[in-house]
Amino acid sequence: MRLDPLVLAAGAGYHPTDARMLASRAGRIVARVDTEIGPIVLKADVTSGAFEAEVAAISRLAAAGLRVPQVLAHIPSAVEVLVLSWTEGTALTSRSALQAQHDAGRVLRRIHGLGAKPPYSGQPTVDAWIAEWLDGIVEWWRADGGGTREQEAQLRRWHRTLRRLLAGRGGDLILFDGRPEHILVDDTRVLGLIDLHDLGSGDAAMDLAVIHLADPLLTAGVMAGYQPSPDELSAFEALVPFYTVLRALAGAHWHLQHNSATVMSLLARAARELSQRGVRFS
Repeated sequence: MRLDPLVLAAGAGYHPTDARMLASRAGRIVARVDTEIGPIVLKADVTSGAFEAEVAAISRLAAAGLRVPQVLAHIPSAVEVLVLSWTEGTALTSRSALQAQHDAGRVLRRIHGLGAKPPYSGQPTVDAWIAEWLDGIVEWWRADGGGTREQEAQLRRWHRTLRRLLAGRGGDLILFDGRPEHILVDDTRVLGLIDLHDLGSGDAAMDLAVIHLADPLLTAGVMAGYQPSPDELSAFEALVPFYTVLRALAGAHWHLQHNSATVMSLLARAARELSQRGVRFS
């Protein structure tokens, strides 16, 4: 089924004049649509309930005073449509002004501090969630991702050293997919957070691993704004590198399924993080 953003915007009651596709895959699109009220974001998906989680996430973060898009329309139908306000700004990177990087860290701390309860991706604890995730991704890595028996053993040994720490993790509300490109900034602050569909219960260190995977040079600037306590910093330095390997492998798996050229770079990043096994933020 072809999803035309201009047709869908008109069906939602707007008078569209132009559209630019931001993302597209089978059965799903995200587009910027210019209309009589200015630009909007239009998302469409053929899956029933595709945007319920994002609408709930926006509602929760907006209630906490965080800068998120406004839901202009949510139309459940054969093709579900979500219309959001357009957020100006540029994607956060290590080249962004330090003030903006620091503000991103402060925003992440605010989100994590909102708190969340189990389950964690269907598991009662973070420890169980990570163990299940590790088993699944290692199986794929060995079978189809080029991972060696030695790398698997090394990753599992690393995991065993973290089990006691993992047993005490959890209770944080996390973005989970809080890649820097989803954090829009200007020269001084965060202007908005976008693509919030994965907001849920987890471990704060996971969001920092997502930042670290996407742009390692950005991590220190975000951490400076986050201002972790000594205990938090110790936990982050232990967990962020491990989580970065998991996210790199999971990203490679996803991109392989979607025929993306990013697979090899993510696999190489996982191997590099595994061999280095450490990072310091102080």
